[in-house]
Formats: sequence, structure tokens, C-alpha cells
Amino acid sequence: MTKAEFKQAVTIAQGNAEIKESINEFDGFGLKSFKAIPCTLNHVARLIRYQAIQLDGCFDLGELETIFINRKKFQIV
Repeated sequence: MTKAEFKQAVTIAQGNAEIKESINEFDGFGLKSFKAIPCTLNHVARLIRYQAIQLDGCFDLGELETIFINRKKFQIV
């Protein structure tokens, strides 16, 4: 996943649209042993929404950074 694709996923996550994609395949994405997986921008947006958006609508910057650092493990198809 490129930086531009990550920014697109963040924009999608910030929107009001419902994202129905499952994020189960991301379990353990922060581990070194996690292998790169094919996914869509909506999958990553759902992960961002789940991991990094707080109840007040702001981002938990630590969680957002963790997703950004591991973005190479997400192959956008």
C-alpha cells in the first residue's frame, strides 16, 4: 500500500458511509510474522475505523501510526 492509497483509506474511514468488509484477516497485522495480504481500500478503511477512530471522531494517532507503519503488509487489489 502506498502513502497515497493510505490517505485514500483514511478519507474513506472518516466518511459516513457504511463499510461492511470484514477485518478478521488483519488479526495480528502488527506482528513480524504477518504475511502481506491482498485487500481493498475499503478493507483498510474499516480497519482504520475499528483501530484508530475514537468515540469523539478523532484519531488515536498511535494506532493510526501503527497501521501506517505496517501498510506494506496490505496489497491493494
